[in-house]
Formats: sequence, C-alpha cells, structure tokens
Amino acid sequence: MTGPIARPQPSEYVPYYGTYIDRVPEGDILEILADQVGETLTLVRAVPPEFEEHRYGAGKWSVREVVGHLID
Repeated sequence: MTGPIARPQPSEYVPYYGTYIDRVPEGDILEILADQVGETLTLVRAVPPEFEEHRYGAGKWSVREVVGHLID
C-alpha cells in the first residue's frame, strides 16, 4: 500500500489552477474526499423537493441540474 497522494507542485499544473489547488486543505486527499461525501449528502437532503427546480436566473441551472452535474 502506498502513502497519501502528494500535493502537486506548481510545475505540474497551469498557474490558473493554483487558486483551486490552494483551497484544498492539507492532509490525505482521499480522506478529505470521503468526508465530503457525508457533508454533501447532508446538504442535498436538506433541499426541499419544491426547491429542486429553482433557478436563480433565466437560463441558469436548477438545483437538481447542479446536483446531477456533480454526480457525473
């Protein structure tokens, strides 16, 4: 078995993505992602059914579409 996945070095990605990579907490990324599954389920389950088709503007994704995109 191998150890945790190392954080990528700046030479391994385009600078544009640095702002996203910097937002990832320190630690084992697989554990972080596993923890987020529960957090995401809690958030999604709190959305009332009548709000699933809500869009904050014309042509914007509904809550249901955003969740479907995350699943993909």
